[in-house]
Amino acid sequence: MIGLRLGLWLLLGLEASVIASPCEPNPCANGGECLARPSGNQGFSCICPEAFAGIHCDLPFPKINCGNLSIEILIDERVVTEQDLEDDTRFVHFKGAPSCLSVKRNGQYHLKVDAPFTDCGVQLKRDTGGYLFSQQIVWNKIDEVVERPLVLVDFRCNYTDRYAVMLGPVVPTVTTVDFDTSYGRFTVRMDLHKNRSFTGLTRLNTRPVIAIQQEVCVQQNLVNVMPKDLALTMLRCWASVNRNGSGEYHNLVNNKCVDDPTTVIVANGNESAARFCFKMFKWKQSMDAVYLHCYVSVCNKTAHPEFCSCERRRQKRFAGLDIKARLEEDSTMISSDVIRIVEPGFLDDWLSFLRPGGGANERQYDVDQDGFNADPLPDQSESNSTVLIVVGVVLVAAVIMLGVVVAVYINCRRSNQRRKKRSARAKIQPTHSTHSQLPLA
Repeated sequence: MIGLRLGLWLLLGLEASVIASPCEPNPCANGGECLARPSGNQGFSCICPEAFAGIHCDLPFPKINCGNLSIEILIDERVVTEQDLEDDTRFVHFKGAPSCLSVKRNGQYHLKVDAPFTDCGVQLKRDTGGYLFSQQIVWNKIDEVVERPLVLVDFRCNYTDRYAVMLGPVVPTVTTVDFDTSYGRFTVRMDLHKNRSFTGLTRLNTRPVIAIQQEVCVQQNLVNVMPKDLALTMLRCWASVNRNGSGEYHNLVNNKCVDDPTTVIVANGNESAARFCFKMFKWKQSMDAVYLHCYVSVCNKTAHPEFCSCERRRQKRFAGLDIKARLEEDSTMISSDVIRIVEPGFLDDWLSFLRPGGGANERQYDVDQDGFNADPLPDQSESNSTVLIVVGVVLVAAVIMLGVVVAVYINCRRSNQRRKKRSARAKIQPTHSTHSQLPLA
């Protein structure tokens, strides 16, 4: 009986041992380390090598590109589907920034944040080696009951100290404004875009870096639900060097009409959004940044369409009406965040500017309190030219000295040879002896 009990105990213990060891055999591929979960849970987890991911370490690790103009992340879709999560780009985004959605291409989730990396919840930390930008990519489906974000990848990108010249101090700018009109209370928002598509993928970050002659598209959009008779109208849009719109300025749209040769009005006074595009400019040598401003108003496009858009002739006919005054009363000013202006071609190699000893065309700037409009430091290329000139002068002097030494040496050698020749000739000449003459016998 005792032997039977002992046998049963050993058998049950062996069975329990087998059940409690989900890591035998090792379910983790590619050299992954298996960790059994605590007692009562028969599962396991894998610690994967750097190049692999997934439940069994059999999927490629997400690719993180700390690139020239953007930080890009590529995640294999199987990282989501193998966990029985819904395969939907709406649920894969930057943590805390659901508007920064992913795009699906070739079985991968693509996510991107543009330089200077101030959008999508990217965190900035000063490190000993420079500036560290970090954020997480999560899968997060929010319903009415609960929110459970699952971290897919935690990324970090390090840039050298010279990134500070482009970033500068972050000073918030109000790009959404509430204003009261005779038609009610409205909210208008300003966004900048890379092109005329005006989609979420073309929207620029809050502090964009734009090259001269690069097209910039501006959208003012009413957030509220608009009655069909009302439209948003741009009365005036301009660029200035100051955040509040004062100081030196350059008109882009004036009296609802184009006032710049590169400006194109895409929509004005016919819908809930007013849009225009222009090419970035630089009207003075020391200008390194600019702010955009617009006076916008709500207009009744059914009752007075001639006052909602650029119709100069028809406006003169209705000059006696008080519509213009009403438009001005129903208007508000909205501004963009700071736009950093750089020379054409500068953005072709962003990292050459960030790293010490970058490209030949790089320029270093001191940043003032607004993060721009600072005088350039001495150009490194000029210092290099000075060094080359000095080295050239030294080399020329060295060659001259060497020539003098060689000339002196040759002259001394020739003098010695002439001296030896004279000595030799003196030895072979006949000698004259004097003999006393004997007396004759």
